[in-house]
Amino acid sequence: MKWHMPSLDAAIEASISAALKKLHVALPGRIVSFDPSTQTASVQPLIEQLLQNEQAAPLPMLTDVPVHFPRGGAFVMTFPVAPGDECLILFAERCIDGWFASGQSSIPLDYRLHDLSDGFALVGFSSLPRAIPEYAMDALMMRTLDGSAYFKLDQAGKMTIKGTQLTIQCPVIVEQLLTYQAGLSGTGSAAGTTINGTISHSGGELISNGVTLHAHRHDGVKAGGDCSGGPQ
Repeated sequence: MKWHMPSLDAAIEASISAALKKLHVALPGRIVSFDPSTQTASVQPLIEQLLQNEQAAPLPMLTDVPVHFPRGGAFVMTFPVAPGDECLILFAERCIDGWFASGQSSIPLDYRLHDLSDGFALVGFSSLPRAIPEYAMDALMMRTLDGSAYFKLDQAGKMTIKGTQLTIQCPVIVEQLLTYQAGLSGTGSAAGTTINGTISHSGGELISNGVTLHAHRHDGVKAGGDCSGGPQ
């Protein structure tokens, strides 16, 4: 507002502009630290504030910021949150302290509005230098950032798992053809292993307790096919 040309409109405009400069809605940020017990983080906003002297200054680091994880009903998807991860900070319009401490409906414990103290961190947003490499446009993927391991489901319904090891700690039921390419090994329970149905085998040996199926022999064979010796 020009001091030598005062007007009501100019005063109102200046007041609105000053109020908007104090209002926070959303800002990109970087995780400084993460507490897995409370799922909160310390976050540094990455947009600096401009001071009246035209100098720039960083906003203060925000502490105890709730971090978002996809969650619903009795299910939740979690992942490690590491220092340096980028995020989007959303600022609530009222003080969230009462709700955050109790998990219940609460009156605002402070009269602040759109304040830096009431942020939520949505991890996953990224700047161009940190964009996901080799992004798949034809499939849903859960993967490591470098793509060395992943779960992949494409539009044709084909599911692919790539990694160093898959451990299944529950019974497995296979209702369709099971094909393996690199061999099969394992141990049975105390009751052993039972297979029902025809077994077709070709190429290689079938060995049971050290005795081959097609090349074994018996000692002490008598007339009529009876033998006194076991297979060797």
